[in-house]
Amino acid sequence: METSEPVLNSPTRILRLRVRGFRSYGSEVREIEMAPTITVIRGENSQGKTATAEAVEFLFTGLISRRSLFGGAKSEYERILKNVHLPSEDPDVWVEADIRCPDGVERTIRRTLTADYSTTTDCASTITIDSHQVSDLDSLGIPLGDPPLAAPVLLQHNLRYVLSTAPQQRAAYFRALLELTDLDQVREAIARAKGRVADLPPLPWMVRLAELRDSAWAEPVASSAIDRVEKSISRHTMTAELISVAKAVSPSVRGETAEAVIGELRAAKQRAEEKVFPIGALTPTTSNMPTRVDHTPLARSVDVYADRLRGVDLDVARLAPIFEAVVSHPQLGSLSEPAECPVCEQGTLEPDRIQRLREQLAASKDVRAAASGVAHQLQAILGSVEATGRAMRAVLPEAHEWADEWKDVAAHHASLVEKVPAGTSDLSSGDSARGAISRAGYQLERLRELWHPVKTVVASTNAKVQERAPIRDELVALLSEVNECVDSFRIEIENLAASVDRLSEELGGKLHLAHLPPGLREVLDLLEHRDDLQRELEATRKREEVRQRVQAIDRLIQTAEGALLDERFDMMGAEIDRWWATLRPDELVRFGGVGRRASGRRYVDLTAELASTTDALPEVRNAVGVFSDSQLNALGLAAFLARQCLIGSPFVILDDPLPGYDPEHRLTFAVGTLSALLDEGIQVIVCTHDPKLALNTVDVHRHRGLEHYELSLSNMAEGTAVTNETDVFGQHILAAQDAIASSSVDGRRNAANALRRAAERLAKQIIATGRTQEGTPTRVSEVDDNVLSKLAVDALGFALDASERGRWETWRKNLNPAAHDDADVPQPPTLKTIMKEIKKLKNAHEKHWPGGLLK
Repeated sequence: METSEPVLNSPTRILRLRVRGFRSYGSEVREIEMAPTITVIRGENSQGKTATAEAVEFLFTGLISRRSLFGGAKSEYERILKNVHLPSEDPDVWVEADIRCPDGVERTIRRTLTADYSTTTDCASTITIDSHQVSDLDSLGIPLGDPPLAAPVLLQHNLRYVLSTAPQQRAAYFRALLELTDLDQVREAIARAKGRVADLPPLPWMVRLAELRDSAWAEPVASSAIDRVEKSISRHTMTAELISVAKAVSPSVRGETAEAVIGELRAAKQRAEEKVFPIGALTPTTSNMPTRVDHTPLARSVDVYADRLRGVDLDVARLAPIFEAVVSHPQLGSLSEPAECPVCEQGTLEPDRIQRLREQLAASKDVRAAASGVAHQLQAILGSVEATGRAMRAVLPEAHEWADEWKDVAAHHASLVEKVPAGTSDLSSGDSARGAISRAGYQLERLRELWHPVKTVVASTNAKVQERAPIRDELVALLSEVNECVDSFRIEIENLAASVDRLSEELGGKLHLAHLPPGLREVLDLLEHRDDLQRELEATRKREEVRQRVQAIDRLIQTAEGALLDERFDMMGAEIDRWWATLRPDELVRFGGVGRRASGRRYVDLTAELASTTDALPEVRNAVGVFSDSQLNALGLAAFLARQCLIGSPFVILDDPLPGYDPEHRLTFAVGTLSALLDEGIQVIVCTHDPKLALNTVDVHRHRGLEHYELSLSNMAEGTAVTNETDVFGQHILAAQDAIASSSVDGRRNAANALRRAAERLAKQIIATGRTQEGTPTRVSEVDDNVLSKLAVDALGFALDASERGRWETWRKNLNPAAHDDADVPQPPTLKTIMKEIKKLKNAHEKHWPGGLLK
């Protein structure tokens, strides 16, 4: 590979294209050296011309556009990328290119096919840059358009597509071609935003507020207050308006605060419902549910007390209160000389004794603190057990006091539900509400029984602490029983609550038959959950703000979209017109412009101007309606080139840009269109079946240093062969390849002569390259024309290994006789082996010499 110093800020260029196994390319790797200016690739139909353009499309996008643009069933495109003549187990299908990037560095990109198109899925591939796998080619900075025409490749079937598709598909085609699909994405995003706002789930308390409005519709005062609730900003205002609603629907309400009004409404509701069924008497007050008594603080205090007690003399600890009284006495505490002990018979109290008492008291100070802590925790335990009993009593419902009432209530329940539903228990049985209440009451009685031993243990422990005697935590077992009562009580209350819920469900609408003013239930619910209602009011206002903003943005974007469309269409129209002028100069039928019909979302108009003379005012018509097929193809090409120029594409690939029925515009295209592209610094690769177009292009642009290739497909398995029309060696090899399988002697003779000329050309290339590398610049044309044997001798001076001498001698002996009519002509297997060896030697020298062999 030729190496050179990087050229910074140079345009991106495709330097080489290599293809293996893709479409018409088969088992042989084919390489096409691209000129940085223009490359012409000519091939008859079905020789691989379109496959070459699609190989570039696949390399940059991972897809080919024909599947998206041709239409039809997806099954018609099943397994179309891999050469059908390759073995099914051969996975080596890839397209590779050497790219010179703007930083001047050459990079090799390769896309390998991993899964071909199926009846249901797209193809799959992996891509590498310099052998490192990447997810995309964004890092190369090559601008691509919108799918399906993403690559800078214009295929002939893309031009024909616009002629036959429906108007809306044609609009979509040109919107993609003119880079307008970004507006579709914006519009779809706005539609999704509007949909999300519209589909937000209803807020439950706002639904309840609407139910309140429906219930209290006959009360004008209530309706007005509900309106003010919806508009209220602060919690205070909202609560005040709900109180107004409550007083409007229930004139008996007198309270001024939310709590007072809620109490009145609850009482009214309960009174009404109790007339239907006394379910309130069965309902526990779960808000007062007792909690377990925590005795861990007491245990910690006892441990601390015991630890402190072990650190002092027991007598000192026991007599500490007496010692404290002595040293605190106003006379004894300040004793300066011996005195009679006031509490001892014939005892004497010395000053040093007072000092020792002070020291002993100081040592027992921690014991006093620990003892105080134990006493405090003992009182706390008493308080907790007492509070637990009060809470249990408060939780139990009124029915706890029932006796004979149970039979009547059960009979009333049965009459209301007509029959007890399957799977439920009789109301008066031990398995339902009555049983749960009874068992919960039993736990309360157990607690009452435990209360006395708890008090006794607390008192005795307190006494021992006051005497500074050792103690142990004797309450552990008793408090464990207390907590067992609490746990069992909670379980029974939970069972009772579940039974009451089932009872409410069984009764169903019977309770709601209780005569209540319309709206009372709803306003009570809202007052009880006014914090939730306030949050939902705020959320509703925010939703409305968002909805209005989305609507405003939608209107703004519609206006901006129209302006942008007009601007984009004007810009694109001017650019299309510029390229149209290179394709159709001085025609009376001219391209008019691009415009939107209505919003431009579904229809795009491309207009034509028809004039009777160059000076006459033209008539404007739709281009698709009045342009000929040739003009429509030119319009498609002009639009494509305009798009590529505006997005800054550094190269374009054109596959048969001029149809075969448009020969009069060959030279116009070669001189006008291609020159304009090249003058703008765009690399052009033209694939054509038309030999005259290829010849015109080569003749006009030869001075730009172009490359010219010929494609042929003679061996379906090996695939499309590529011959450089400026490569004499390649032409000889191609000629040999076409004749090598001939069954006639003349055909084999032609193949042998072509191979001999290829070997002679190779020898001249090796000689010229070797001399140039040694410091004597030599062109291939400057090497003397000689027979193969003499050229081989000179070429051996630059041999890469000793085997080359034998190769040249073998080729001479087998190929020279073919030049004589009376000599034996080599058989096809021999010719194929020689051709393979000649290619092998050429490839070895290409890799060996810096920059490869001279052409």
